[in-house]
Amino acid sequence: MMTKKFLLRSTVAAGFVALLSATAVADQKTLAAGVCYQTSTSGTLGRFAGTITNTATTVSPLGLRCPLVRDNPGADFVANSIKFDVFDRHNNIAVVCGVCNEVATSTGIGNNCGALAVSSGATTGVQPLTVTTNPTNLGSNQYSYAECSLPPVASNGGVSHLARITYDE
Repeated sequence: MMTKKFLLRSTVAAGFVALLSATAVADQKTLAAGVCYQTSTSGTLGRFAGTITNTATTVSPLGLRCPLVRDNPGADFVANSIKFDVFDRHNNIAVVCGVCNEVATSTGIGNNCGALAVSSGATTGVQPLTVTTNPTNLGSNQYSYAECSLPPVASNGGVSHLARITYDE
């Protein structure tokens, strides 16, 4: 009888610990690049299967801004959790992405951006770009957004894409 009670209590305790562990994990979000919009006057915004492309054929990088939906805007991003899945298909111009926090104050709008994540060169598959230095936390009223620059269509016809953004808070 004692063994059954112990096993039952152990099983319940283990389940509770597992539940706590699962809920203690950071809140991960994944956004399709389709939420992004063009901010530059150069480049040509294109969309393909939920991704964003630059369909310009001249040397015109496309500037993008993507709102980051946050449950707790005052919380720091988890270290090394901001990732951009990109297709870099240009031989000479990298895909570059970063994240910024912005806050309105009585003296104006202040913002801070983290380190930029830069692609490593043309590949055929997805390249995950990781932001290694997050933007500084500006408080509970901050607004967070991502910015990316996509190269134009490569001379071999390769088109670079921003596919998705993933982050933990």
